[in-house]
Amino acid sequence: MSRIARFAAPVLAIALLLCITSRTSAVVLNPGDTFNISGAYPFANGTVVQDPIRTVTLSNGAQIEVQDRVIKDAITGNMNFGRMLRNLSASPLYLDHVDIGGFTGWATDADWDNTSLGLAQSNQVARNAAGAIVTFQNFNPSNLNASGSAGDSDRSRFMYVKTDAPSYDVVGFTDLYLHDVTGAPVTGNVKTYAPAVPEPASLGLLAVGVAGLLLRRRS
Repeated sequence: MSRIARFAAPVLAIALLLCITSRTSAVVLNPGDTFNISGAYPFANGTVVQDPIRTVTLSNGAQIEVQDRVIKDAITGNMNFGRMLRNLSASPLYLDHVDIGGFTGWATDADWDNTSLGLAQSNQVARNAAGAIVTFQNFNPSNLNASGSAGDSDRSRFMYVKTDAPSYDVVGFTDLYLHDVTGAPVTGNVKTYAPAVPEPASLGLLAVGVAGLLLRRRS
């Protein structure tokens, strides 16, 4: 065996291992991408800056709570967006997919939080071609049990979208796609937090600062 071949096999094995390992940690979710997720990198480390609970009346009359969390990332200082769903009805519901919108032009990663309470968890995440919508799908388990069920099984795990956005506002949406015990589709939607562009005043201050720097360099 040549010296090159002798060293090539271990290098390829290490490269393959690194590729497999990276799929269990953070993923950069570009427009058009679809990845499997495992809850290994939930983006929940930081300061909670918003955490309202929004009640959604679904198409079949049942109700769900959407916990609309915004976290200031402990490392980057940017905003991460979390969603948790809780069934308020007396009958179980089953999650098909959850669309979280408002990410056009922003970088995103995504995963669910394996330290959060709840039962239903997504095993796959996708971003549409336009980059606006991050979809959590392939839920297993998918059930949101009847309200008040033991073990917090009436709720989902927290789903997080990590971004490079420095600010936020209620400019996004969360669309819910479920089915009931008969298999009939059930839908709902609610306005939720998403990345926001800086206010014009902030942009003006930035422009003044840049102009000041340029003047100082010329003097």
